[in-house]
Formats: sequence, C-alpha cells, structure tokens
Amino acid sequence: MVEKAYIILSCHAVESHYLLIVWETVMPKELGETEIKLQAVSYVLLCILQRLDEAQPGLITDVLSGVRADREASFEQSPVGLPIFDEAIKFLERANKQNRT
Repeated sequence: MVEKAYIILSCHAVESHYLLIVWETVMPKELGETEIKLQAVSYVLLCILQRLDEAQPGLITDVLSGVRADREASFEQSPVGLPIFDEAIKFLERANKQNRT
C-alpha cells in the first residue's frame, strides 16, 4: 500500500513569513531501515547544498557541471556507473531548482 507523503525540503525566512519548499512523493506506508537512512541523508545533503549555495551563489550549478563532465568521462571508460551519475544529476537539478524558487 502506498500513500502520498510530503517532505519539507527547505525552509526560508522571507520578511516575517516562512517559505516552505515541499516535495510530494508516493511512499510506502512502511519504510525499511535502509530506505529511512537514504532518505535522511538525501534530505540533510539537500539542506546543506542549498545553504552553501545561498552563501556562494552558483555553487550547485558548478557542481552540476562537474558531475556532468565526470559522467561523460566515465562513459568513455565504462557505462556501469552511469545510473549513479544520472541520479546525482537529478538530485543536483532538484536542489538547484528549489534554491531558485
């Protein structure tokens, strides 16, 4: 059984209001220990990246460019690692998009 879940990805103070960026996803009612740890690490990393990008604008974009270049170089050697690079690119694109809203 699955249900919608809403995960708060970031919270920004804007004047006297708070802006919450929420990610809607479909998640099973119960998560295994590994999935819980992966989601927690993903959330914390996203928060850290967004705060670093606020302090150093363009950081996420620069990291994204580097990951794309590494993906291309890796592909020339072996396509085995491509899914890892693809997931990293999706993560960074999401972080970059949410930090720009």
